[in-house]
Amino acid sequence: MRSRSMFLLLVLAFLALTAGFTTSSQAAVQNRIAGEVTEGSRVALTHTVSPKASHAMDLGAAPSSLPLQGMTLRFSMTTAQHAALSQLLIDQQNPSSSRYHQWLTPQQFGAQFGLSAADITKVSSWLTSQGFTITSVANSSTFIRFSGTVSQADQAFGTTIHKLSLDGEQHISNLTEPALPAAIAGVVENISGLDDFKLKPHLRVRAVTSRSTSTAHPKDTIDTTAGVEHFISPGDFYVIYDLNPLLTASTPINGSGVTIAVMGQVDISLTDIAAFRTASGLSTNAPTITTYGTDPGSPTTACLADPAPSTCTVTGGDLDESELDVEWAGATAPSANIVFVNSTDVIGISLVDSIDNNLAPIMTVSYGGCEVHDFSTGAMNSLNEYFQQANAQGITVVGPAGDTGATDCDDSDTTEPPSATLGLAVDFPASSPFVTAVGGTEFSEGADTAGQYWNNSTTNTSTTSALSYIPETVWNDTAAEIASSPTNASFSAGGGGASVVFSKPTWQTGTGVPSDGQRDVPDLAFNASADHDAYLVCAQDSCQGGTYFVQSGTDAGEFNAFGGTSVSTPSFAGILALVEQKLGGSRIGNANPYIYALANGSSYSSIFHDVTTGNNDSPCTKGSTDCPNGGSIGFSAGVGYDQASGWGSLDVSNFANSFSSVVTALPNATSITVTNSPSIPALNQTVTFTATVAHTSGTATPTGTVTFTVDNAATSTSETLSSSGTATFSTAFTTSGSHIIYSSYSGDSNYYGSSTTTTITSGTVPTGSISLSASPATISIASGGSISSTITITSAGGYAGTVDLTAVASTLNGTFEFLSNSSPVTSVTVPAGGSTAVTFTVSSVTAATKGAGKLNRSSGVSNLVVGGGATLAGLLLFGFTGTRRRRWPAVFSLLAFTALIAGMGCSSSSTTTTTTGAGTYTITITGADSVTPSTITASTNLTVTIQ
Repeated sequence: MRSRSMFLLLVLAFLALTAGFTTSSQAAVQNRIAGEVTEGSRVALTHTVSPKASHAMDLGAAPSSLPLQGMTLRFSMTTAQHAALSQLLIDQQNPSSSRYHQWLTPQQFGAQFGLSAADITKVSSWLTSQGFTITSVANSSTFIRFSGTVSQADQAFGTTIHKLSLDGEQHISNLTEPALPAAIAGVVENISGLDDFKLKPHLRVRAVTSRSTSTAHPKDTIDTTAGVEHFISPGDFYVIYDLNPLLTASTPINGSGVTIAVMGQVDISLTDIAAFRTASGLSTNAPTITTYGTDPGSPTTACLADPAPSTCTVTGGDLDESELDVEWAGATAPSANIVFVNSTDVIGISLVDSIDNNLAPIMTVSYGGCEVHDFSTGAMNSLNEYFQQANAQGITVVGPAGDTGATDCDDSDTTEPPSATLGLAVDFPASSPFVTAVGGTEFSEGADTAGQYWNNSTTNTSTTSALSYIPETVWNDTAAEIASSPTNASFSAGGGGASVVFSKPTWQTGTGVPSDGQRDVPDLAFNASADHDAYLVCAQDSCQGGTYFVQSGTDAGEFNAFGGTSVSTPSFAGILALVEQKLGGSRIGNANPYIYALANGSSYSSIFHDVTTGNNDSPCTKGSTDCPNGGSIGFSAGVGYDQASGWGSLDVSNFANSFSSVVTALPNATSITVTNSPSIPALNQTVTFTATVAHTSGTATPTGTVTFTVDNAATSTSETLSSSGTATFSTAFTTSGSHIIYSSYSGDSNYYGSSTTTTITSGTVPTGSISLSASPATISIASGGSISSTITITSAGGYAGTVDLTAVASTLNGTFEFLSNSSPVTSVTVPAGGSTAVTFTVSSVTAATKGAGKLNRSSGVSNLVVGGGATLAGLLLFGFTGTRRRRWPAVFSLLAFTALIAGMGCSSSSTTTTTTGAGTYTITITGADSVTPSTITASTNLTVTIQ
């Protein structure tokens, strides 16, 4: 493995040295790591420890020799790269842009938004110097994956990896934030692989243990006394959601030529997949399997138990989930190419590597977790950037909205009966604006004694018994489960609500969309109930003899039936394959702008089945988060969009047939700006807000309405745009302090909606002045130590108000914090003629690295460099066409020559200087009035000597 790392380093070194040999029209990304990587100054990455670690029982240090596979440094983007990527994603969906549907390859993405080859070489060299083995470098230059041991990780990242116990399972995780050399920390967003917490599958198992196999309908009747109970086969799905006109057309639209990648983390059985297709009357179309990183293997017999023992890394739930996903993605797109992607981490490796290898235009993942309890902020941010990369490559990512109703964080609730305590929450990655979130509905046909929706005859031997579309309500079986078995019940409802991480995307507008400023989920929904009515699945050898059930032995009559957004999600992925085939094989990218454009169009009622009844409420504990009075919390269905069912389900034929028209007529983007007069209103004084909506492309003036919401109130005011694209709103504030105005433009047939948040302060404008002092003002410490000083803010001239506090020290690293009564604060209240004191602390104080010189290249030298690149290409060809034993000398000669050429082609306008640990440094502490920060402000200096 060490030789593999050396080879990768040599290749990276060559790429780094030749990175500059490009013309100005193909300029590579700029180097961000200045100078050499040194250990003198380290910076801790914030928000990277898994939230699960804080809820687990510490069992002591993990074995130092324990191997860690799949560790990954995920690189950050600069502010400029973020802005450029956001604009690219808009342009790629804008028919009037020259970049419309100009999808990138992973390599092209890396050339614009990844890390430079030179910087990757430096990071790789540092990792190797720490004893790690590099296993892969992203095609998109966005990550490096490596392996090592617990001991190496602890030492390299200055962290502590411990054994933990969580919900009866044993895990390992770092308990402190990893620290990196300052030069590297500046380009790293997150480190993954330091814990082994895995996401659990989203599926609901229906316990169907026996049935008559002699006279009963092969898929609908459980026994001869219970009457007819229905289970969903592919044929039923085709009828209910209107796929048959596409599948049976003279030129069938069945997914042919389109690839769907299904994400997993377990070895699957192709025999089960083949049995499902035979039982469903589908043609033989076996999936292919791609594995990234380490193969996780198959679950042992013991691990197939429910629940599986804590020692199991691969469980029966993973197996059921993966086979379900493969079968139903292939059911709704029966001729599509299905690729099952396998690894030890369904999101961080399977999905990320599939994106980085541009594996398929449609990717579906049926795993997810609560935004704030299952993912660190760093992990979510880095994964969200990979979903942006996917969209930039034309990839559509589909994920489940969750199966625990509106309380996604209470997935592992252990109370009897279940009662939410953690408040409203949604599921990630479905909550990402760059992922399509699929929720859950439930059929609501009543007794159907007249046979309007189902063929209820027990003599019917067809695999299809649905007769038409069946009315739907929001999936919520929680109350029924509690009533049936309070001690064994669990939350069982479609996920939905507002993200607490991601803001409202511009395309998320329309009737019913909340004016909350946040990304709302789901986007749409399909049947997901395990109770009414579950989907048929073949798993763990459950289908025999061309049927859905076990034919003989002690398990005769048993069969598998599943529900959950785990089924609705891959089913929708298959529907997207039909759409892409209908579009001639063209990729879609982010499907959400099209879904919302169709929902806001004149054909909404023929494309969507609007679900207007039901809710995704969960029972909650009185006094807990979002549940002050007890009862239940969640969201109800309504006309148009809602946070329980999205836009509803689809008439798939109309959806596919209408998609081409919206692809060529997608609205243009807009921006909204808001001003207010007066800028600082007095109490009870009328203040007028003026919203101006501008378009980034297009010719027509935006029409529609702007909705103003004050301080997150339950009610809001809508004003119609004038002919100049402006709308005004007036109000008065009865309380002093800061107020938030959320303004949302509705959009129209030409333009997307947009939104913005405005903060305004009301009340009397403060007068007078303030002063700051520090005690002690001079402190001496050892490198890596901590300091504490009392900062006193004093009023003068009758000043009374709120003072915001900041601290700046350009040449020091450390964690800065202001404390009042031991609690962190960012502002304090100062009384007239008085003073207020806070404690200022800085922990882990070290000297920082100063900036490096700026690279300049003259136009004359550029011509020489381009010529040198051609010479190097010849040398590269020469060096690698000889015998194996001669290749390494050729590589070293090539690198030496490249270095010489690089030195000839570049000059430095300044030099790199690095401070030493010892020395005297200054921290400037500033206080500014929150209303008039530019006029009432003061500062004081704190002198720190590192000995």
